[in-house]
Amino acid sequence: MIMKKAVTLLEVMVTSLIVGIVLTGVSTFLTIAFNSSGRIVAEERAQSELSLIMNRIKKDIRNGSKIKVIGNKLTVFLKNIDESYSTISEYELKTDDKSLYRTADGTTKKLNRLIEFDNDSTFFFQDSDIRAKISLKLITSENNIVKRCQARSYITCRNVY
Repeated sequence: MIMKKAVTLLEVMVTSLIVGIVLTGVSTFLTIAFNSSGRIVAEERAQSELSLIMNRIKKDIRNGSKIKVIGNKLTVFLKNIDESYSTISEYELKTDDKSLYRTADGTTKKLNRLIEFDNDSTFFFQDSDIRAKISLKLITSENNIVKRCQARSYITCRNVY
């Protein structure tokens, strides 16, 4: 007679326990990896949008001849041949919806899509007729992850002839 080897109840329980521990470890690792990825994506999006907005403001100011800041509004002017000034663009930070708007060629456009600006730390400061200090601080919330980014820059008009 041939004896068949059978699996005992103890072996089944030990194997189930080991498989359960391994699966718990793998699922914990994957959860941490996905959460880290979400944080990185949220931060990258916020920094990217802030960079695009700051570059747009810098470009307008550098192409301008004169600036004027009144409250939350920055206006960039270009000097005409007859020594008068015409408006290139206006930037306005609206505190009610924490957004930055750009008006140029009669069209107003909201610049921030994913982010909100911190009203206390975002400002325009007129250093002189041709130089401005821009401070943009934003807050973004994505998948319960809150990110804060800040950019500051002094920008000078180049067309001051």
